[in-house]
Amino acid sequence: MRIVCFRILKSLDEIGYQRLSDRLSPNLWTKEKILENASHYTSRKIWQIQNRSAYTQAKNFGDLFFQACCRHMVYSRPKSYNVKKPKSEPFRKTNRPSPNYWNPERIWENSRSYTSKTDWQAGDSGAYHACKKYGDLFFKKCTEHMIIPKKERKYIPISDRKPNNYWNAETILESAKKYSSKKEWKDAESSAYNKCRKNYTEAFFEKCTEHMVRQYK
Repeated sequence: MRIVCFRILKSLDEIGYQRLSDRLSPNLWTKEKILENASHYTSRKIWQIQNRSAYTQAKNFGDLFFQACCRHMVYSRPKSYNVKKPKSEPFRKTNRPSPNYWNPERIWENSRSYTSKTDWQAGDSGAYHACKKYGDLFFKKCTEHMIIPKKERKYIPISDRKPNNYWNAETILESAKKYSSKKEWKDAESSAYNKCRKNYTEAFFEKCTEHMVRQYK
């Protein structure tokens, strides 16, 4: 008996302003007591936290009775609903051209500004990829003036390599006609270029490269 009284006194100290009737078991809550108890609270949330037994029993009596108990209470939304969403940043227009911007004429003019495929792809990837969509023939036409970097050079198998006595005056002239600059000729077919420089006169070298464009650094 003493233990029960001690627990009751301790409960009264903890809840302070709450009455002992707030701690009654659900079986002792009648409709009159629930209505009287609900009148002390201003919101459903506070009622549920401070007197769960009365709140639960009111719900067990049905939704109509529960609404009657909460008629005087103010409905409070959860805090998450009251948080203002940050305003979305306005759409920023970029300087990127539209997908339909790159036509063959613009791609051709753009390719003239670069001397290698890697520089073109890094400098203007939009024009580079648009050029590839027009097919291999158009891509080769736009890049025929460009120098092939060493990293992009294809390995030539031993079976496809020229024999030692292959390069003569005629084959060297044919090889030189494929290229528009000395640098391009040297990078693409160094064997023909070196053969022409070492084994032939300066006049023959000038004849092979007379159609080539001189590149200034």
